[in-house]
Amino acid sequence: MAIFKILVVVKILIVAVQGQTLANVYQLHSNVFANYNKEVIPNANRSNPMDIQIGFFLLTITEFEEIDETIEVNAGLFASWNDGGISWDPTQYGGKSSLSILQGNIWTPPLVLVNNVEDLKPIEGEFEFMATIFYNGFTVWAPGGVMKAKCTTDISKFPFDSQTCTLQFVTWGLTQADITLSLAPTNSFDLTFFVPNSNWKLTGNRPYTYSLGGYSGYNVDITIQREPLYFLLMVVCPTLLFSLLNPLVFLLPVESGERISLAMTILLSYAIFLTLVSAAIPSSSNPMCILLIMMVVIIIVSGMIVFSVIIISAIYCRDEKQKMNRFWKAIATKFPWKHGDIDSQTAEETEIEEATWRDVSEKLGLHRNNLVQPLYEAKESGNTRQVSDNTRQVSDGHVEENKKSESNLSRSDHTRNNTCISWKDVAHSLDMLSLISSYALIILILVIFFIVVRS
Repeated sequence: MAIFKILVVVKILIVAVQGQTLANVYQLHSNVFANYNKEVIPNANRSNPMDIQIGFFLLTITEFEEIDETIEVNAGLFASWNDGGISWDPTQYGGKSSLSILQGNIWTPPLVLVNNVEDLKPIEGEFEFMATIFYNGFTVWAPGGVMKAKCTTDISKFPFDSQTCTLQFVTWGLTQADITLSLAPTNSFDLTFFVPNSNWKLTGNRPYTYSLGGYSGYNVDITIQREPLYFLLMVVCPTLLFSLLNPLVFLLPVESGERISLAMTILLSYAIFLTLVSAAIPSSSNPMCILLIMMVVIIIVSGMIVFSVIIISAIYCRDEKQKMNRFWKAIATKFPWKHGDIDSQTAEETEIEEATWRDVSEKLGLHRNNLVQPLYEAKESGNTRQVSDNTRQVSDGHVEENKKSESNLSRSDHTRNNTCISWKDVAHSLDMLSLISSYALIILILVIFFIVVRS
């Protein structure tokens, strides 16, 4: 009895396992592909086109060329469909429910990258990728490789630009009557094995299917943004330095003789710098690079500064005997930064003028005393007529002297207005006016540039 119980327990614990052997796999492969023709589209329902679900997986962004307008990625496609020519019963082959096989042994859709810049060929190339087939005919295939496609670039906001490139796939040679493409329900854009690029950051993606010219197509939009740090340090910062350094030539004294040479040196240095960095800046006419436009405008402003320095130096060296019209006088006197020599000359001449008027007043006051005193003396002596005659003579004499003094002062004031402002004062005012206007213009250009590129 005890032995019987032990046998029952062993029987219960023993689980019969049907194992898969290599012979089962060989037999499965031989039976499944005995009557299989990979040249025929394996669509079981010939009244409807075969539906292929497709997805995209990105491995890395290898290179983006703005000049050639190309993008190179290492990526692949994930395609699945029902193969009507393949099916089996797993129980007859040791429970084998799936089979991995080289793509060359089965039918695969002819997916072609139509905006390829190289040869037009299937994306799998010559490499034999593996496909997985399940017992009910469901087939999974994931070909891939290096894809180099044409990409229209927009470098107007360089180096803060972002680009959107489209990879266009179609089933070459098969129309929508034969095959339709649809998005995979899951992982339509897979980044499981993605490795970031040091120069470009992936910011967006959009896979979608479309119909064009009777063909079913599959597009993948990839949006990338440039990492601007390198170009900020090597292009933008030197441009800012050159632009802010150039107007400082107006602070150098004309007597130093270095103003024109410094302005020309800065202009030529910036021109050489523009030539060197032009190779790094993408060359495109539509649309034009705003940074390149800004650099050309700054060169024009530098040329205007050189022109202004030459003109101001010529004005500074003019002969003081040369007549000065109201325009130049207004430049020298109407601005708050007028030269200190004008103030010192005006104060000195005002002091002289006040002293002159004080002398005249004292003289007139003295004569008034001389006029009043004889009147009192005349009243006491009774000789009124004689005193009146004397008084009239004294008064007439001093009135004539007063008129001469006023005439001399008027001539002195007219002479002061014509001689206190020199051409050096005009040149100094022009220096300050050019310095302020140059910085205002350059700052305006820089503000507009950063607003446009960051918008």
